[in-house]
Amino acid sequence: MGSSVRTKPPIAIIAPHPGDGGGVLSSLKIVYEFCERYFQPKVYCLSFYPDVAMSLSQLRFSSTSIEREYEGMKCVEIGAVLARSEPSLYWFTYNIWKKYLSEYEYVFVTGGTPHIAHPAVLLNKKFVFWLASTYAHDREHRLKKASLSEKIIQKIADPVLQYSEKQILAQTTVLLPISLYTQNLCTQVLGKSRELMKICPVPVEIKLQEIKETGPRIHLLAVGRFTDPRKNLSMLLAVCEKLCQNDDMVFCDIVGRFPEEDPLVLDVQKRFAGRIIFHGFVSQQKLDELYKKAFVFVITSDQEGLGIAGLDALSWGVPVVSTRCGGVLDYVIPGMTGFLVNLNEVEEMVDRVEQLKKDRVKHAFYARGALTLVNALFSKKTVFTRFQWALSRAYPELENHFIAIDEQKEGEHETFGSGAHVPFINQ
Repeated sequence: MGSSVRTKPPIAIIAPHPGDGGGVLSSLKIVYEFCERYFQPKVYCLSFYPDVAMSLSQLRFSSTSIEREYEGMKCVEIGAVLARSEPSLYWFTYNIWKKYLSEYEYVFVTGGTPHIAHPAVLLNKKFVFWLASTYAHDREHRLKKASLSEKIIQKIADPVLQYSEKQILAQTTVLLPISLYTQNLCTQVLGKSRELMKICPVPVEIKLQEIKETGPRIHLLAVGRFTDPRKNLSMLLAVCEKLCQNDDMVFCDIVGRFPEEDPLVLDVQKRFAGRIIFHGFVSQQKLDELYKKAFVFVITSDQEGLGIAGLDALSWGVPVVSTRCGGVLDYVIPGMTGFLVNLNEVEEMVDRVEQLKKDRVKHAFYARGALTLVNALFSKKTVFTRFQWALSRAYPELENHFIAIDEQKEGEHETFGSGAHVPFINQ
């Protein structure tokens, strides 16, 4: 072990804007934490904020950039030009991206859809890409509530975006889809499987040391951006309503952004005041309290690349009842961690929750299964090891860098997981 402190090289993290919150922010914070261990990281993101983006209302016809800090992460925001012209977002800001990224040797991209990696492709960079979804699946459900003008613009842009998506996925050096579902979507876009692609889920850490006893009061929990049509709020409300009608001891906690003026929301708030509760955004401490008292977690989505909130539930030993909506199939294991139901089958989901209410032995078994699965497949150590593998494949010289940093950290008694280094060259 060397006695000197090893120099950490700079690395650029290209990501969606951290102000988007939700899974975007959760994933970015994981990448940033990993990169801080081995590099000097800085986040670069496209911004639509009026102080940096092109703004017709403010008579500013060009964009600029600004450095800010989000939750301890150093970020550079690059203002968008012609925000509604999605194919042009990165081409029109190319010179700004070039100014910042041209000197970086190491690039890590994390984001929702392939187009977030466009700057790295335009600059001919090698890069690792931790990917949540593909363009078509991300847009399919958003367009259901889009305006006519937005649908027309999207229709015109589709051919360009689909072509560039395929190009980006092909040119990604190492691809890390967050689930088997996302991996299959990427294969469909490319028309074939590709090398250097491995599933890498979002990690969660076990929050519960022993299985809790459940009382007569049942708390159902759902977490998400329920203004997104993909979250299928109407099914969620129907499930909550039916369960509350069946049993006065059932309470439903709904966390996250929701359409406050939606007639369905207003109706259930009125009829089930104090029992179906819309919390909106809450602090992490409050969210932890809700997970801690939850009996069951439900997901009613049409589509999820992974569904991080469901994984969080498992980390608290909370069984999950979910629709068959994509990435959740990686962790909602019937007979082990919860139940899967068909989309919009309200009665089927209600029945599964009722089964857990009536059979507390089964509930405890699923709670133990949840903790076992998280520990085996979704730990931070597992995901960080996969990050090391990916970066070592993209940049072979980093193999020795990771070994040296890990040895140095072990000497300082600072590790992630066991601190054991996993060799990559022969994997």
